[in-house]
Amino acid sequence: MTFVSFQHAGRSDIGERKRQEDAYGIKVFQRSDESTANGKDHSRCMELIAVLADGMGGHVGGAKASKMTCASFMTTYPKINGSINRRLLLSLDASNKIVSKAIEKDRELQGMGCTLVGVCVDQSGVHWVSVGDSLLYLFHNKELSKLNEDHSLAPVLSNLVARGEITTIEALHHPKRNMLRSAVTGDEITLVDLNREAVPLSKGDWLIMASDGLATLSHDKISSVVSRNSSKNADQMAQALVAAVKKKAAPEQDNITVLAIGFDKMKSSK
Repeated sequence: MTFVSFQHAGRSDIGERKRQEDAYGIKVFQRSDESTANGKDHSRCMELIAVLADGMGGHVGGAKASKMTCASFMTTYPKINGSINRRLLLSLDASNKIVSKAIEKDRELQGMGCTLVGVCVDQSGVHWVSVGDSLLYLFHNKELSKLNEDHSLAPVLSNLVARGEITTIEALHHPKRNMLRSAVTGDEITLVDLNREAVPLSKGDWLIMASDGLATLSHDKISSVVSRNSSKNADQMAQALVAAVKKKAAPEQDNITVLAIGFDKMKSSK
């Protein structure tokens, strides 16, 4: 299946923080398919790319890091040839180098960084690269599933609970639960989530990209909000998710950013 039309919207809220450190970008472009014989009569393939970054809270330059990371990713990806996985990885690498150069130029920015989740959608489905703990969900057949890995310490603690080494309460209240094991900081990135095969999309599907401020809500609550708004437009979807977080009014609520991408019409790629 390939998408014919889609909608997208982004919504952000500062939460209870002093500044907004989230950033995102989205665009659609046509790319020449260079796999045709002798490089002639290139077909034109439509691709959607989206990226969301969350500046590392409490670190100087978090907002700067997220903005430059998104800008670099959005500029780099359309210019690179090769497989989608290659382009996603090289775009991530370019963003990381931009952060490194900024820190080298201004040592006061030492310690800045951000998470990143970058998505490409083409006729084969959705592909992604992810570093950190920002969120990528797929709503398909009335079910919400998380697509990307969590690079915070939370999954490690969950494994310790499963092995009986710590209790559930200890895991939930661990002081380093939200510590990132991987991020865009200008240093070598050793932990990256990259899906090897595209996840197919269908008419009525939604992709939800979000900073971890959305994680104030449980998975079931996020699923409920997405389901209730699945027939609405993308702006209403994003707004509903942000509103649900704000309604919970959690103390010290982190920045909240939601990017909603809905696929309205699909047709066979044959």
